[in-house]
Amino acid sequence: MPVTEAERTALPLAASYLIQQDWPAYSAEQHAIWSELTRRRMAQLQEHACAEYLEGMDTLQIQLDQMPDFARINTLLTPRTGWQLTAVSGFMPGEAFFEMLAARQFPTTTWIRSRDSLDYTPEPDIFHDVFGHVPMHAHPVFADFLQQYGEVCLGLTGSPEKLERIGRLFWYTVEFGVIRQNGRLKLYGSGLISSHGESNYVLRAESGDGGPEIRDFNLDQVLGQEFLVSEMQKVLYAIDSFEQIYEAAHEAERRQKEFDAQRAGLEAEAAENDLTRARRDAAAAELASALVPGDACPVCGSREHPGGAHQAKALTIAMAERAVAATKRAVKAAEQALADATRAAAMACVASPKM
Repeated sequence: MPVTEAERTALPLAASYLIQQDWPAYSAEQHAIWSELTRRRMAQLQEHACAEYLEGMDTLQIQLDQMPDFARINTLLTPRTGWQLTAVSGFMPGEAFFEMLAARQFPTTTWIRSRDSLDYTPEPDIFHDVFGHVPMHAHPVFADFLQQYGEVCLGLTGSPEKLERIGRLFWYTVEFGVIRQNGRLKLYGSGLISSHGESNYVLRAESGDGGPEIRDFNLDQVLGQEFLVSEMQKVLYAIDSFEQIYEAAHEAERRQKEFDAQRAGLEAEAAENDLTRARRDAAAAELASALVPGDACPVCGSREHPGGAHQAKALTIAMAERAVAATKRAVKAAEQALADATRAAAMACVASPKM
C-alpha cells in the first residue's frame, strides 16, 4: 500500500522519505538474522536492561523469531502512548526527523544488516530502530520526553550550534542512557541495547573493571559534554527516574525561550534606538539644508554657517542614509520576530496532544 497524500501532507518536511513496509517480502534469511540478533542480545538484557524496556518488549509483543511487523506493533503501541512506527527510506535530515518526533511518529528503517555485519553497521537498521528504540516508546513518561525533545529541536532547525548542543541530550539519554534501579546500573539507550560491545564496555563500570565514568545526570553537564560517534563513550550520565529527562527537556525548552526573548528584547531596543537617532539626524539634516547665509540659525542664533550649503547637503545625505539603514534593521528585527512566531505556531500544529 503506497503512502497516502494525507500522510505526506501531515509531515511536509519528511514526506519525501516516507515509505511502506513490505513485511511479506522479507526472506527467510532476513528473519533468521533478526532472530539471531535479538536472541543474542536478550540473553544479556534480561539481567541488564531497565525494567521499562523489558516491559515494553512484552507489551508490544515484539517477537524474537521473525522480523517486526510495524502495523501489528502499532495496534499495541498507539493506543498506549500515541506513538507509531513509520517506515522511512533511510537517513533523514534533522528537520524531517524532528518533525516526525514532534508528531509521535518514529522514523523506522525497514532494511536489516547482512550476516557478515552482525556486530556493527554504521547506519541504523531495523534491528537498531525497533529492538533498540521502540520498547521504550511504550513507557508513557519516556514517550512524552521524546515528543518534547522533537518539538524543541524543530524550533531550532535554523541554528546548527543550538541543535548540536541540545543533540547531546538525545545522545546521552535516547542513545546511550543508563538508569539506576534497585542499586544497579541498567541500560535503556538504544545504542547500548542493540550493541553487545557497547553494553559490555558500559557494564564494566558497574563491576569496577574500567568502562566509562558514570556521573549523576546533570542537564548543564550533559549539554556541555562533547562526544565522538566513532569511539566508546568516556562519560555517561545515570538517571534515577525517567521523570528526570522529561523535566530536562522542558527545562531546555524554557532556557531557550528565555534566551530568545532576551535576544529579541535587545534587538528591539537597538532598533528603537536606531530609529530615534535616525529621526534626530533627519531633523538636523533638514534644518541644516534650510540655512541661508546671513540669516540667524533658529537653534543657536548665529548668522554664520561655516559649513555652507554644500556641507549641509552632504550632511543631509549621510543622515538620510543612516535613517534608511536604521529602518532596514528595524524591519529585519520585526521579520525575525514574525518568523519565530510562525515557527512556534507550526510546532503547535505538528505536535499531537500529550497523553
